Amino acid sequence: MLNYLLETASFLPHGFCLLWRPDLVALHVVSDLSIGLAYFSIPLAILTFLRRRPDFEYRWVAYLFAAFIVLCGTTHFAGIAMLWQPYYGLDGMIKLATGVVGRYRGSPVALAAEDCCLAQSTTAPGNQSPTGSGDRGATGGRGATAASSRRPGASSR
Repeated sequence: MLNYLLETASFLPHGFCLLWRPDLVALHVVSDLSIGLAYFSIPLAILTFLRRRPDFEYRWVAYLFAAFIVLCGTTHFAGIAMLWQPYYGLDGMIKLATGVVGRYRGSPVALAAEDCCLAQSTTAPGNQSPTGSGDRGATGGRGATAASSRRPGASSR
């Protein structure tokens, strides 16, 4: 499998398409490097957030999102290598992995966002308590839904 991924056969690196013009090669290296580093900084922020908020319920969604972002950055670093080495199999596998993780990341994010929105709608001021009496009761206006009880420190704005 590794031989297949690193097989260069009769392929040419991308540098040939750029006619090895130093200005174009440098432009692609600098831009891909900048984008790759930017992508890699996002998961660091996500992991910092998760470390500071151990109560965050959707950790698995955050981990999937971080993995997707790391893979996006990896495609740009692979683009730099592709300027000099025609590892098109490896490049394609990185892109495939990015797409697969991105696809599995999309549905959970939508579900988590929907759950968060539902939780916020039940916490709106003036919502009736679960008993229907309209008072804020012991929950402080947040209602007794499972979604709102998952948000420690949430206020009833």
